[in-house]
Amino acid sequence: MLISYSSVVSFVLAILFHAVLIAAAIKTVWSVDVPEPDKPVIVQFIQTPPDAPRPLHMPAKPIPPAPQPDPQPALAPPPRPVPVPPLAVADAPKVQPAPTPVPQAASSVPDPEIERRKRDEALREAERRDHDARRKAVEERVRRDLEERERQAVEYREQREAEERDRQALEERRAAEERRSAGERSAAEQRERQAAEEKERRVAQERRMAEERRVAEERRAVEERRIAQERRAAEERRAADERRVAEERRAADERKLAEERSRRETAERLRREADERRMAEERARHEAEEHERQAAEERRLAQERVRRELDERARKVAEERARRAAQAAQVAQEQARLEAEERSRRAAQELARLEAEEREKRAAQERARREADERAKRAAAERERKDADERERRAAEERERRAIAERERRDAEERERRAADDRARRAAAAADADRRSGDGPRTGARQVPVDAAVIRRFYPQLSRRNREQGTVVLKVLVKPNGTAGTIEIKSGSGFSRLDNAALEAVKTLRFEPATAGGKAVEEWVYIPFAFRLSD
Repeated sequence: MLISYSSVVSFVLAILFHAVLIAAAIKTVWSVDVPEPDKPVIVQFIQTPPDAPRPLHMPAKPIPPAPQPDPQPALAPPPRPVPVPPLAVADAPKVQPAPTPVPQAASSVPDPEIERRKRDEALREAERRDHDARRKAVEERVRRDLEERERQAVEYREQREAEERDRQALEERRAAEERRSAGERSAAEQRERQAAEEKERRVAQERRMAEERRVAEERRAVEERRIAQERRAAEERRAADERRVAEERRAADERKLAEERSRRETAERLRREADERRMAEERARHEAEEHERQAAEERRLAQERVRRELDERARKVAEERARRAAQAAQVAQEQARLEAEERSRRAAQELARLEAEEREKRAAQERARREADERAKRAAAERERKDADERERRAAEERERRAIAERERRDAEERERRAADDRARRAAAAADADRRSGDGPRTGARQVPVDAAVIRRFYPQLSRRNREQGTVVLKVLVKPNGTAGTIEIKSGSGFSRLDNAALEAVKTLRFEPATAGGKAVEEWVYIPFAFRLSD
């Protein structure tokens, strides 16, 4: 624990103050008249009659008249007086008892010298007792003062230490708060910097992905144009129109089925939600009834306990009354009548109080039930309103998704038509080149049409739940036997699951290989897989 300069100074001042007090107390104690140790007290005995005047060296205190002693024998000469030892502050003086005179020969006349010596010894003994009492009183007062000052000094030190501890705790709390606030500020600045860096990274990544998508789209468009130019001459417009009409009819049927399935799912979901709400309300009602039943059972048990207690009290009173009836029958009968009336009155009051409490509880429960019903109704209305809003929002989203899917489908059909035109033009140009060269016919490798059933079979269910859709363009090396050899992803859909599904699907397809000079040869082709949620 740290000790400040102010606490050290206070402690030193307290020590000095106590030293001054101790010195004053010691001086007060030593100022009391105490015989010097080097000068023994010498008592001079003077042969004077009892009625002679008091000598000058005797104290000026009144001396009580000495009792007339009985005739005593003559005494020996008085012994030498014992010197009084020096007095100390801590130790009380020990009074030396006066030696007992040895009786000598009997005498019928008292000796005045002996009487005076006895009076002097009695006076010295009284003075010594007074001196001891005063010294003890002074010592006790000094001790009490020292104890009081020590207690005050201890309290003062404890108060100062408590103030010092409080001040240090306050400084530590302030320092901790400053450190915490500084840490929070630094953490907030760090989070802001990280958020800014993350935002910059996301923006850069989005720009890079957009650029990559744009480049991929441009490459895909170039490749699709090239493929369309190569294949256009090999395909007939009538077959393309019939296939397009068939696909549109099939797509329309599938959309109708999807809409019907969505309507059925929506109706089923609404029915389930209504059932769940009904079950929740039923559970709440059952719980309220169970709570009311338990409350009624508790009230019944409480009334039963009260009745049993009243019966037990009545039984005890009856026993006491029967015991006392042996002593005073008439008094016992009167007391029994009074007690029965009092018991009946108390029971009636208790029953009335219980009935009043029961009515109040029932009224409170009725109010609580009505409030709960009102809250349930309001909650149901609020849930219905929210459900209606959610249904409207979902219907709007569904309409928007359908419009987007319709636009994408139309764009895909337009791209396919253009690609077919390009393939036909390229095939016609290749055929013309073959006729001019005289090497015989040479056709390019044609893709086996990717049926919608194949796409639906390989469409991942997790991607459907996550509403992932897109087009994957694969670059496939068609072998002379019509199977897929090397497979590369020319442009991805943005979802790894869809890309992997396209790779798995293309491995199951069969191709018509390209021919050169009447022989099947290898050729690279581009195959688009359009994964759409509307399919």
